[in-house]
Amino acid sequence: MRCKKTAIFLTALALLVSLIAGVSLPAAQAAPGDPYMNPNLPIETRVADLLGRMTQTEKAGQMVQVEKGASPTYIRNNFIGSVLSGGGGAPGTNTPAGWVSMIYGFQQQALQTRLGIPIIYEVDAVHGHNNAAGATIFPHNNALGCTNDEELVKDIGRATAVELRADGIPGNFAPCAATPKNIRWGRTYEGFSSDYDLCGRLSAAYVEGLQGGRPADASALNTDAAHPNQYAYFSGATAIATMKHYFAEGLVPGNNPNTGNARISTLPNNISGMTPAQLRADPTIAELLAPYEEMVRRALAGSCPPSAVFFVAPVTTGRKCLGRKNSLISSNSRRRRAAWALPVL
Repeated sequence: MRCKKTAIFLTALALLVSLIAGVSLPAAQAAPGDPYMNPNLPIETRVADLLGRMTQTEKAGQMVQVEKGASPTYIRNNFIGSVLSGGGGAPGTNTPAGWVSMIYGFQQQALQTRLGIPIIYEVDAVHGHNNAAGATIFPHNNALGCTNDEELVKDIGRATAVELRADGIPGNFAPCAATPKNIRWGRTYEGFSSDYDLCGRLSAAYVEGLQGGRPADASALNTDAAHPNQYAYFSGATAIATMKHYFAEGLVPGNNPNTGNARISTLPNNISGMTPAQLRADPTIAELLAPYEEMVRRALAGSCPPSAVFFVAPVTTGRKCLGRKNSLISSNSRRRRAAWALPVL
């Protein structure tokens, strides 16, 4: 994620993160009588109430993620929903205090909008909180794949979450679930393995560590009657995981240093008309989706599989990605990139 992104981060996830991060609204913006402000109501109820109050302009702004180079007033004036630091995107003063000050500045502007919706801040912490000076840096994923140690990778996720939250960051663009089949590809080191099963297990372990895993007590999960157990579980120093980058990543031919076209000759010709059951029954599609399904089903990842909507949409149930409530993110790079999931609403 080294380019600016335009991302869709829907309001339900923003509300969830605001609760996780302990964000409170200024008194001038607070309206305790409004359902969306009541933390004791189900998330679905709060989201429905908030969406009913939003203008089209506010909804559009909430669907945009901008890079940290945007001015804080831009966040307020355009109702921006999310801000990111890509690779190398540190504040001018690269210290914990510098990070907190920068993010707080963005957050204060967001909270001054009419509805006071907090932003989600996200970074590319792909091998530890690598944008931050003095943070713990962990080996690349290909080296971690050689260990075949799920508990080690889970511990790395936990440690990364602690350092992210210490700097005021609730979201992470990791893990990378690429399964490199061509060692000449410039980003081969970002994949845990060329083996889909190993990649899925280690990716899910990382998500469990970063997000806190499933609670032992199922009642700790969201039990909203309409959508039971659909939300990722967060507790304490944890962060949102984002599975990246896109369907069939790692199958790029030649020596392309970054992105490229994955040519898959064994995909069925009628894929756009296939049902979810038919798609999962196809061996090529099932194999390519395996790492992402593992992260969603086992670890309840907060931001769902990167893939072209052409592939992901038929594999979803209604508006949920692989049966879970997740967010959608895509890039505005000049290269035609893949959408990462379906929206949460």
